[in-house]
Amino acid sequence: MAKSLASVSPNASFDSPVKFSVAGRGEQSIKFRFKYFNGKKLRELIDSFQNISEEIRKQSDGMSEDADLTATYAAQAAMIQRFADGWELSDEFNSDNLTALLDTHRGIFFLIFNQFLEAHSAAKAKN
Repeated sequence: MAKSLASVSPNASFDSPVKFSVAGRGEQSIKFRFKYFNGKKLRELIDSFQNISEEIRKQSDGMSEDADLTATYAAQAAMIQRFADGWELSDEFNSDNLTALLDTHRGIFFLIFNQFLEAHSAAKAKN
């Protein structure tokens, strides 16, 4: 029984599909490559998202709806890039394409983030 801690360490990244509905096409999924965070780093990540969300809410006062959505999608795309570094789509994984995805599928940010947390927890539980 000579296992080491290294033999049960999580992978630095892991893939997980995000499922969502598309009008006229039914359920679809996009596989994202998520980054692994240890307990302290994960807590810091979640705390930073809460701070960013509060800042967006403060800044949106007096903004037009279009300007508010643009700022929200840009912030959400930046957040996704902190915990994911790729996807299965042939389109480049970058801020512009993430913003386009967020704009086309309102609410998908929360599906992506929740899948990250769920897959992250499963990855921890398996290791």
